[in-house]
Amino acid sequence: MASIVVVGGGLAGLTCAWRLLRAGHQVEVLEASDQPGGHLGVVDADEPEIDTGESFDERFDVNTLRLAQQLDVGGVRQPVSAGAPHARDRADVAVLRDGRLYGERGRGLVGYLATSLLPLGARLGLASYGARALLWGRRLRMARAEWVQRLDTTSYAEDALRFAGRDAAQLVLGPVAEAATSCPTYELSRAFALEAGLRWWLPGRPIAFARGGRELVDALAARVRVRRECEVVAVESETDGARVRYRVRGDERNALADAVVVAVSAAHVSRVCAKLTPDEAGFFESVRYAPRLGVHLVLAPLPAPLLNRSFVLPRREGHASISIRIGRLRADDEGQRTTVLTLWSSPAVVEDDLRASDGALVERALRDLSRTPIGRIAVRDARVSRRPNAVPLFSVGHPTRVERFVDRIDRTPRVAFAGDYLVAPDVEGGVTSGMRAATRIAREFAAARTEGSAALRC
Repeated sequence: MASIVVVGGGLAGLTCAWRLLRAGHQVEVLEASDQPGGHLGVVDADEPEIDTGESFDERFDVNTLRLAQQLDVGGVRQPVSAGAPHARDRADVAVLRDGRLYGERGRGLVGYLATSLLPLGARLGLASYGARALLWGRRLRMARAEWVQRLDTTSYAEDALRFAGRDAAQLVLGPVAEAATSCPTYELSRAFALEAGLRWWLPGRPIAFARGGRELVDALAARVRVRRECEVVAVESETDGARVRYRVRGDERNALADAVVVAVSAAHVSRVCAKLTPDEAGFFESVRYAPRLGVHLVLAPLPAPLLNRSFVLPRREGHASISIRIGRLRADDEGQRTTVLTLWSSPAVVEDDLRASDGALVERALRDLSRTPIGRIAVRDARVSRRPNAVPLFSVGHPTRVERFVDRIDRTPRVAFAGDYLVAPDVEGGVTSGMRAATRIAREFAAARTEGSAALRC
């Protein structure tokens, strides 16, 4: 049995800690805030708690749903559209234009091809691009490293414009991609976008957890030891282990473990790990993040046909858009059922929105909603969440750098890394990264015991 410290109590860190605990190791998680889970699910801890409504797809979120089942969270899963008259017609993302929703009947790419949103030529281009995404996406999954480096040479925006045409790229491919990733299409790598395109275009029925996205976090945090309000200031490899220096309410402390998993934002890794190898330092310096801003509205229940849908509202035709997510019904302490409706600013305008006041953003959100099928609504409560460094950018070159980082030979001894920036900028990415880090550490310790060696290259 080895002693392992996990730095960071986000989903990647908690998942890694739990897997290592199940493998028989002694694990402790150090979390800087007073609440583990990172940014998953909840805007803040004030009442009423606002959940942003994560949903999952059984075909693609395999590790997340497997983890939920192992934690006995899977027993309270429910279809996202449960209770809605048109539950079988639920869409991942629909496009709103001129007051109408297009592609909203849950048929993926076919839903857009069957509407009048695009002229015939653009629909043919969209169909061709969808077939291409399906072909390349499957190849990326079958032989990842080879195809990633071959396709990671241009942006998704350039690729869509070239092979699908301007109308399909601007009216469908661009807005849907931005809504799904929170990243501008000119930043997205073609390699990442084509693989992720399988999720965007194939029809399916997403599911959610009854108590929201934090249900996973709460279940994990209840099973592993989490020390809260511990600010880690340094992680250093030593001959007989890895030392973690941290502060608790101003008091400096340190812990010596057999290995450390650093599961914080890539932007913070270099700050806590001052002695990275040159390859590792160069990789972390290359990781960039996109900001995210959400306006979260608590309402009286909306008409059922509009519940649990996600669609894109153009703010300026052919340019910026707002992703609108209508969340699940929740029950507060008094048993009152409410609806959480979240508007995410598009990547094209989010920098300006970060500087606007909360009141101005809420007022504009209500004006934008009045142009949708939702119409004018009464708001019981409103919150604004600002995250300047929210989403890791899988821009051109990043997927290739990730592959090289994962396969690097020169490694910091006894230190492993986990985070969504290594897999994908979503919940599944965080969970998968945590699982991979735990597997690598477990294998290194098993190999060290077999060979009778104390050297660990996690």
